Amino acid sequence: MTKSPLVFNQNRYYKGFAHTGLSANLLTQAFPFYLAFRADGQLVQIGDAMQRLCPHLTPGQPIDYYFQLRQPSVEFQSLTQPLDDLLLLECLANQVQFEGHAIYVKQQELIYFLGSPRLDDAYTLNSLVAKVANRSSRGAASDMLLLLQARATSLSDTRRLAEKIAEQRAELRQALRQAELATAVLEQAADAIEITDADARLLYVNPAFERITGYRRDEVMGKTVTELFCLGQPDETLYQEIARTIAAGKVWQGSCMGRRKDGSSYPQEVTIFPIHNKAGQITNHVAIKRDVSDRQRTQEKLGNSLSLLQATFEATADGILVTNGQGNILNFNQKFAELWQISTNQPISWDQFHDLTFIARFLKHPYQFSSRIQELYTQPQIESHDILELKDGRYLEGRSCPQRSGDSVIGRVWSFRDVTERLHTEAKIRYQASHDLLTGLPNRMFFNERLVEALAQAIRV
Repeated sequence: MTKSPLVFNQNRYYKGFAHTGLSANLLTQAFPFYLAFRADGQLVQIGDAMQRLCPHLTPGQPIDYYFQLRQPSVEFQSLTQPLDDLLLLECLANQVQFEGHAIYVKQQELIYFLGSPRLDDAYTLNSLVAKVANRSSRGAASDMLLLLQARATSLSDTRRLAEKIAEQRAELRQALRQAELATAVLEQAADAIEITDADARLLYVNPAFERITGYRRDEVMGKTVTELFCLGQPDETLYQEIARTIAAGKVWQGSCMGRRKDGSSYPQEVTIFPIHNKAGQITNHVAIKRDVSDRQRTQEKLGNSLSLLQATFEATADGILVTNGQGNILNFNQKFAELWQISTNQPISWDQFHDLTFIARFLKHPYQFSSRIQELYTQPQIESHDILELKDGRYLEGRSCPQRSGDSVIGRVWSFRDVTERLHTEAKIRYQASHDLLTGLPNRMFFNERLVEALAQAIRV
């Protein structure tokens, strides 16, 4: 019986892949465009195909000397933290773009970029394949032929041949170390990684795949992705689109529902890209899948919280205004618009007002309010309470307190309430308490109050 190409054979495959069931050749094909760099940005390893496409790359140099991180807008050093975004690198020398994922291996203190060139059509793909085509490989058999040939050559030729063999063996040892590192990356990745043959039959899955889907590795080997995950799924059109894309040799990226062994579903983000042989034929596919259930639940909770906050914001009886640290208006509610007679015939666009200066035109004493605003925004930690008299005879009670984020003040929240009726009632009560209700003349209480005031003034004089 012919052995499967994935069964470990110490005469054919590197020892580093014995525990994964994956040949070194397949791993090398899976991520030929990889980079490894330290947290400080220093390049450590360069994939063979990446080196061929960008021959100027040199280990030991900073990565940002050769590449620009187009997406997301972060520094290379921040890739030690998990990111949900797909990375987009652009080679500064030839503007070739690569997209993929970053994985930080803490034990090695290395960041690995695992990706593929960004391809839009088959012509670009074929052109790229021609540029990075590998040289003919050399292994144990070629070493033996060279040794037999050396017996018929001069001693000097033998020395040169021995040196060349030593170089090849050194390269082999280096390739083994890199293959072991690649295996560690795949095994420790937080995202599920699947490698299939050209017919979509699974050849390799990593531990994250087992953890997320509930399938053991030995349960899925040789099975197709369709029979495991796609059968019975409602959106058949999506899976047809994926099949057409990868059959055309293009990269597919998007979101779809994953299915666990127990039949439950979960949302996931997926990137699938093809692997080609020297002839340009598709031999394998690599899929990187990320379970985004927690992120989706967090977004739902955040949406509910924002909805509750907005409902509370609009339901309050006070007019609420929010400004930033420079006094520019960020938001206000409907009640605020009513108090300050902002037109509501059309949907309120609160960005039509730049800052609080528009309030001054309604006030009987605008300069006092302007002075108060200047005081509050030069001393952001203080709070305020003012009674504002409007030109139309109304009185508004205004309160302001700082909005804090940690120990920093990032803005202010204002609340306004119409207290016209309350002030008129209080004035009426005070008048009735100090005057006779029939005659309107001041009573004894009024006399005593004025007497006390006169005596106090006389003492001061």
